[in-house]
Amino acid sequence: MLIDWIFNKKKSTYVLTAMLVICYASALLPHGVFWLALLPLIGATVIPFAIFLVWISDSEIFGKILSRRWTTVVVTGIMVVYGMFANTFANSLINELFKVDPAHFAVTRIFLTTVYLLIGIFQPLVMLPIGVALLLFGGFLIPVILLMDIEKKSLRYFGIFIFASVLISASSHSLSLLERHLPLLTEQVALNSDFNENHRCTALWPRNVDKVVFLQDGSVLAHISGTRNYEIFPCN
Repeated sequence: MLIDWIFNKKKSTYVLTAMLVICYASALLPHGVFWLALLPLIGATVIPFAIFLVWISDSEIFGKILSRRWTTVVVTGIMVVYGMFANTFANSLINELFKVDPAHFAVTRIFLTTVYLLIGIFQPLVMLPIGVALLLFGGFLIPVILLMDIEKKSLRYFGIFIFASVLISASSHSLSLLERHLPLLTEQVALNSDFNENHRCTALWPRNVDKVVFLQDGSVLAHISGTRNYEIFPCN
């Protein structure tokens, strides 16, 4: 019974929506942990995308598209092109932040190629058109409903429309925040995954260093403690 909702499209939508509301509510609580404070932002960006996947992947049209060989080849080609753009996006941001070969940041590259699906594809091609459509449609729908005799069913649909509009607006705002603060978030991901606290370097460094990334020429990319600065020092 705990996973029965996964096999039902409507139940999955209800559960994911409830999780999204919980993420929004958690923003009102005081946070002392960095990753816990990111919960509302992560939920508001990932869960709407999950709802979109539930309705797209479970649709009859999507099944028909994948049932033909040539359309499957087209979908595969689209994924390859996406990988090219996502890798370019990840490498450019890593070069801008750390100014070294992005190959040294394996986990961070995976993170950025995944985030690109949200802010590079999902936000401009899905969330933005839906938000504009709801805004334009709502301008005609709300006066019509207020002028007509409201039945229980119509009132329920009106409530769903208002609720969906608020969630989509909040999720679009969260995606914009994610894009704006992505450099800082990328640094945090890199520091907690690709940088190393322990090393055997014997060189005397002029700055206080807490984490390093080992480079190919025997030097290290060092994170200066308490700052967002990175410098290259010899290891031995």
